[in-house]
Amino acid sequence: MAMGYAAKLLALAAAAGIALGQAPGMVRLPAAEAAPATATGIFNWIHSTADLDRGYAFYHDVFGIQMVNAPFGAIPGAPPPNTIRKRAEANSDPIIGNLTNTHNARFRNVFMRIPGALFGLELSEFNDIESKTVRPNFWDPGATTLILEVRDIDAIVAAVRKARATILTLSGAPVKLGESRSIMIRDPDDYLVQIVQATPQTLQQAGGSDAVVGAAIGLSVADLQHERAFYSGMLGFEIHDGAKFESDKIALDLVGLRKGRLKVSAAYVPGTKVRVEFYEFKDVAGTPVSLRIQDPGAPQLQLRVHDLDPLIRRVQDAGYTFVSVGAKPIQRAFGRFVFALDPNGMLVEFVEPSARTEKP
Repeated sequence: MAMGYAAKLLALAAAAGIALGQAPGMVRLPAAEAAPATATGIFNWIHSTADLDRGYAFYHDVFGIQMVNAPFGAIPGAPPPNTIRKRAEANSDPIIGNLTNTHNARFRNVFMRIPGALFGLELSEFNDIESKTVRPNFWDPGATTLILEVRDIDAIVAAVRKARATILTLSGAPVKLGESRSIMIRDPDDYLVQIVQATPQTLQQAGGSDAVVGAAIGLSVADLQHERAFYSGMLGFEIHDGAKFESDKIALDLVGLRKGRLKVSAAYVPGTKVRVEFYEFKDVAGTPVSLRIQDPGAPQLQLRVHDLDPLIRRVQDAGYTFVSVGAKPIQRAFGRFVFALDPNGMLVEFVEPSARTEKP
């Protein structure tokens, strides 16, 4: 009897092994956290959503992720703690309009805690403004991925199937990556989510009973050198290059490809051990992703920074684009916020806490 496609992949992995450094979600960086630089940390990984209630229900029901209060303290007009404002009650906030260049749009959001992660998850919904729906492929420059490390991947995949979420991994089930397994799915906004089985060592360190025990971030890029100029040159990320482009059938199956070559590089967000992976592809045609902040699935990396005004000048002088009106930060009691675009057009939010809210 002919061997099935999934069985062939597993046999290849067993025979030849897999280069963990070249598999998305599996990069291992040095044990020590990155030193602070212009960027000093991360608050949230954000993506916009067409339906905030549906989006929160997905992450809560599938992954057990819980709602939390905003990390920025009280915001005027915010709903009561641990509640989602009803869509009909969403307001148009001129300050948010200046920050996101979405004037007159009605806005609402929700904050969530990712167990075991050093950053939160935020979903944002924009109403009364034109938007478009895009379904990025993993290999498209500008596509991004939320990587969730889980306690029991089989239980999570069962919940994914119950939620009728789209599975992108070609074999339709978690593929084996070394001592782990992983699968790629889409959330209700077609945003990419990679699910990774935590190793026994990680589970022992995590303790507790949460379904999710850690998280990382993935960025698919057209040219790592362009990303390096922005993330290293402007913000101080120390990017560790992948060894070379490889055509690993297991890693390609994971992301929905039958052919192509992939290289994985990675860095910690400065001042943290939050891992950001950078994916480059060859021999596969990718379509650049272009999403505005109001478009469902639009990703946003929210970084803590210091010396915001000199940073804005350097980013402008280097030719990068700002989304916030006039590249001017908005002011809240917590601090100042401004949005720029990275070389792939992904939204990056610089947050400078005020002196009274900054941790010593």
